Amino acid sequence: MSKLRFIAALAALSFALANPAWRVKAGEWRWAKFSHMGGPAAGVVTGEGAQLTFNCYGDSAPSPFRGPHLMGLLPSAKRADPSSALEILIDNRAVQIPVEFIEYDGAVAFVWRPDPKFDLGRMKSVITDLRGARQIELRVADVSVRLPVDGAVEALSGDPLQCP
Repeated sequence: MSKLRFIAALAALSFALANPAWRVKAGEWRWAKFSHMGGPAAGVVTGEGAQLTFNCYGDSAPSPFRGPHLMGLLPSAKRADPSSALEILIDNRAVQIPVEFIEYDGAVAFVWRPDPKFDLGRMKSVITDLRGARQIELRVADVSVRLPVDGAVEALSGDPLQCP
């Protein structure tokens, strides 16, 4: 994916996070389910600006790429080795996910799309594990951010990776 297309994808993510589902009381951060560009989406944002969303853009969506994907941002990470993986720690068990990294506005952004190394079935298994998690963290290299678990069961119910 080109840098320009990735920046467009991040703009779409920003738009998604402006959705009223994200508007909660100050200091209260939780998972939410919403519709974005005609497809189902679910995700979370923290007070520090870390973000993790799961969604799928169908063929008619005005998106730089199509299909199911995970998108996110780690504001405190300044740089990521392109060969590194995103780790999602679910109750202290790490799942390594191959993602494309890009430095964006002083942060590290990442995108996963299905590939032979980590297919759609494996990501759906991660989502299932996230629903019942008591603790969730994102980690890239030496940067780790804890995500809230509130609302994960409801937000991740159904299939946020199912394309319309």
